Amino acid sequence: MIHKLRALTFVITMIFSFNSFGNESSFKTVQEFFAAISAVDHLKLKELVTENFQLLDEGDIWDVDKIISVIQVSEEKRLNYFNLISTQNNGEMAWVSYWNMAKFSKGDDEYQIGWLESAVLVKKHQTWRIQMLHSTRLKINQRPKNIVMNEYLSKQIY
Repeated sequence: MIHKLRALTFVITMIFSFNSFGNESSFKTVQEFFAAISAVDHLKLKELVTENFQLLDEGDIWDVDKIISVIQVSEEKRLNYFNLISTQNNGEMAWVSYWNMAKFSKGDDEYQIGWLESAVLVKKHQTWRIQMLHSTRLKINQRPKNIVMNEYLSKQIY
């Protein structure tokens, strides 16, 4: 009986571990998307989204080409911060919701912008890709006060 209980505990632990890993990797794709924006890496942006990618932002509908046309090399730097709210992984599809904050700086000037966002991701060739991103810009008084925003630094060198 004890062996069966240990085996069952092991199986349950493995199931939750794999599910958790899948959730983390889907959210990491979202984080890499914003890291690519910061690095003005147009090729990486295209790798991280599906062919029919949509960004719904402030009443506008964007595709990856429209994003690329706006994101150009400049002296302004962007740092990305996140707080994950929820992830759901359903095999080949996942969705995530999170707080997103960017700190922009150019010389001595610095400002922040915050968003509440969600993304739908699909798995293509064992890699998560963003199919849809929905973004709501937050006013300063709407920003959550009791959460910690963690800076995301890509392990890739841009």
